[in-house]
Amino acid sequence: AVGGGRDLGGDAEWALDGPPAAIVQESLERLLRDRIGARAPISHRWAAPVGYTDDGVPVAEEVRPGVWAIGAYSGTGNVVGALLGRAVAQAVVRGRSALLAPFVG
Repeated sequence: AVGGGRDLGGDAEWALDGPPAAIVQESLERLLRDRIGARAPISHRWAAPVGYTDDGVPVAEEVRPGVWAIGAYSGTGNVVGALLGRAVAQAVVRGRSALLAPFVG
């Protein structure tokens, strides 16, 4: 899986739906072919909106007992999403998680 580069598409990429612009796809293909050296055919493409908060810090909140909401990863969902998911799982199982400290008041 290869992703990113939506900043190359300019203002058109600030949308809630739709595929990334051709310039984004071309950039990803160059990365895949020229820098990584992969030659396998491309079988799937997808795009998703990026969520931001005013302060740039992702959201991790127990919205009601036992129900957590995490998101607004500012374009780093592959990494931060997995970390926050793990932190919430720890909080649910252990009753606390030191990993959540920066996100929960």
